[in-house]
Amino acid sequence: QGLVGEVTQENGGNGNHDRSEVRVVTFDLDNTLWKTSKVISAADDALATYLESCDISTPKRVGVIMRELFESNKLKYAPQNPDATFAVLLTLLRKDAIREVLQQYNSYGEEEAEAFSEQAFEVWTQARHDAIPSHFAKSVLPSLQTIRDMKTSDGHAIVVGAITDGNSDPRNVTDLLPYFDFCINSESVGTSKPDKQVYLAAIHQFSFQPAVQKIFENIQHWDDEQIMDNNIIGPWWVHIGDDFIKDIVAAKE
Repeated sequence: QGLVGEVTQENGGNGNHDRSEVRVVTFDLDNTLWKTSKVISAADDALATYLESCDISTPKRVGVIMRELFESNKLKYAPQNPDATFAVLLTLLRKDAIREVLQQYNSYGEEEAEAFSEQAFEVWTQARHDAIPSHFAKSVLPSLQTIRDMKTSDGHAIVVGAITDGNSDPRNVTDLLPYFDFCINSESVGTSKPDKQVYLAAIHQFSFQPAVQKIFENIQHWDDEQIMDNNIIGPWWVHIGDDFIKDIVAAKE
């Protein structure tokens, strides 16, 4: 309730409700809504079990191969930042690592490895989403419910979204599905936070929502620089995340 409180005369007054009251709340996901290491570990174990059940030899775990592939070709997995510390195209990286296991250690042909890697990745990503509810941060669901129940002064539901450098989607988690209207993954943008393009992609997702219609109604020709230069972004949008640079500073800028 303190996060999305009533607008008072001191913080905007009756004439500026559109821009001063909260209308959009976005969340980072990993290590914000859930404990990432435990979720990834559960998914990695599920993938290892699946590969073993298919008689796939794995002298190296897929996660190890992912690190090796990324270090050997950062430009492939972070195409806009060859000096990146972390991959942006995580889905491609994991599939490539699975294909490496199949072709390097199990004599799979290229087409066979391609088909199997798709199946194996689905096993991993399903296990990852299945593990999330067991590792929620404290009070995640009650907090989301509180935000979902709130209305703007003109009666619209607050828009709730996710902006993540990972490749999960809260709408694929049954417990989270009712609370999220959209999800932006950095790999769909081609770059990672704190790049403003990730946040601009979020604006493209929610700008048509009733809660923010008045904010964007006078924009006749959509232009990202216009959005940034005209101070359209304001206190009506709250972003919450665990990373000071990627979430807090990036959202402020």
